[in-house]
Amino acid sequence: LKKRIASREGMSILNSAKPFFDVDVQMMPPRVSLSPSLDDIQECINQSAQAILSCYKTVVDWGYTEVPEDKKRLHNFFERITKDIELVRVALLLTGCIQGVRNGVNEYLNSFAKYNWLWKSDKDVTYKEFVGKNPSLDEYDTQLQSFGAVEKEVEHVRSIQIIGALSLNTM
Repeated sequence: LKKRIASREGMSILNSAKPFFDVDVQMMPPRVSLSPSLDDIQECINQSAQAILSCYKTVVDWGYTEVPEDKKRLHNFFERITKDIELVRVALLLTGCIQGVRNGVNEYLNSFAKYNWLWKSDKDVTYKEFVGKNPSLDEYDTQLQSFGAVEKEVEHVRSIQIIGALSLNTM
C-alpha cells in the first residue's frame, strides 16, 4: 500500500502496477482542475489510515481476552502499533504522500495553459474583430490552418498521464 500510494515516479513498462487513483482532468473555465482534487484524495488517504489504525483498538492482545473490559482497553493492538516507530513512520508517510506528487501534477495541469484562449476569449467578439478587419481569403485560410494545427496538437495530448499513484485522465 505504501509503495503504491507514496510512489513519486511515473510508471513504466517494467513497473506497470495500476495507479491507485483515477483522476479526471477537467477543463473548467477559467482553469484546468482535477476531479477529485488532490486535497480530496489526501483526505481519503488520511481517513483510510485512521480507520485502519482505529480497528486495532478493538483487537485485544494475546493473553488478555479473559481480563475485565476496563483492562482490555489497555492491552489492545492499537497500543502496540502506535509504539512501533516503523509503523508510525509509514502512517506519517501516507498522510503526506500526495504532497510529493503535487508539483508534478501542477506542472502537468499548467501545460494546458497555452490553450486557455479557447475558453477565455469570447468567440463572437473574436470573430467580429477578425471579420471587421475585412480579411482576404489567404487570411481566412491562415486562420483556419492555425485552428487545425491546434486541433492536431490537442489530439496528440495523451489521454492518460501517470504521475506517482495517480492516473490523470483527459478523456
